[in-house]
Amino acid sequence: MAHSHKKKSLEVVHPWTPEMVKANVENVSVCMTIKNGGPKAERLVSVETSLAEKVELIDIQISAG
Repeated sequence: MAHSHKKKSLEVVHPWTPEMVKANVENVSVCMTIKNGGPKAERLVSVETSLAEKVELIDIQISAG
């Protein structure tokens, strides 16, 4: 639903989810790149949404590029 979202020095760029083939899918991955334009490191410590009963952070990859 979004192309990008920026809050202060953090920007979520191109969030996307894979196309679901089945109608009764229970688990959906949401992928995104988070850019930090600020002078100090930030850490993602939680996520939430009104669209699901449960949200989990998995396989966090950090890129310095």
